[in-house]
Amino acid sequence: MANRWTLNDEHLNVDKYFRACVNLYGYVTPRQFLKLYNRYNTPKINKEKYLLWSEKLQRHSYEYYTIYSNAIVCSRVSHEKIDEILYYQRGKKYYDPTKEELLKYANPSYYEKTEYTEELRNFLVHNMKINMLVVEGFISKLTWLIRTEEPIQAENDLMASCGIVPKDMNQANELLMRWQNLCNNTRKWANCGYTPEELFKRR
Repeated sequence: MANRWTLNDEHLNVDKYFRACVNLYGYVTPRQFLKLYNRYNTPKINKEKYLLWSEKLQRHSYEYYTIYSNAIVCSRVSHEKIDEILYYQRGKKYYDPTKEELLKYANPSYYEKTEYTEELRNFLVHNMKINMLVVEGFISKLTWLIRTEEPIQAENDLMASCGIVPKDMNQANELLMRWQNLCNNTRKWANCGYTPEELFKRR
C-alpha cells in the first residue's frame, strides 16, 4: 500500500519545532508544545492534529525525537535518562523562549554562547594553551553533558580525553571557577529549560 503521508511545509515547520523543543527541554508536554507553537505560528494547530502529526513525524525524525510517556522526548538519550529528567522537572514551570531563541535549538549541535562559555574558551586557549578546535569541541560536548544532567565523572572523562590538564593548583582553581559559572548558567532539561541561576533568582 502506498504511503499517503506526504510532508508539506506545515508538517516540516511542526517538525522543526519538535526538534527545537526536545533539545531545549528534553521532555516536552503537549500543552507546552502547543502553547509555544501556536504563539508563534498561523495557522494554529489543536491537540487532535498534534497527536496525529507527532505520531507520523516521529517516523520521519526518529533520530531526534520520539513519543514517550504521552510527550515528545529527545531520542538521543535513553528512556531511563528521560525518567530521571522528568522526576527533576516535577513542579517546575517551563522556560518560555522567544521564537528566535527557540528555533536555534532545532540544530542538535546548538548551544547558547554566553559570557560564561566565552570566559571558559578564552581561559583554555590563552591560559592553558589548548588548541582552539579542541576547545570548541570540548565546550560543545560539555554543555550537552550539563544540559542532560550527566554525572560529573562524564565531564571529567571528557576533559581528560581532550588533554585538558591543569599545570598547578592555581590553574585548577581558575578552571573550576569558570566551569562552575558555566554550569550555573547553562539551560538544563531538569529545570525545564531554566538555568540554575535563573531558578535561584526566581525563588
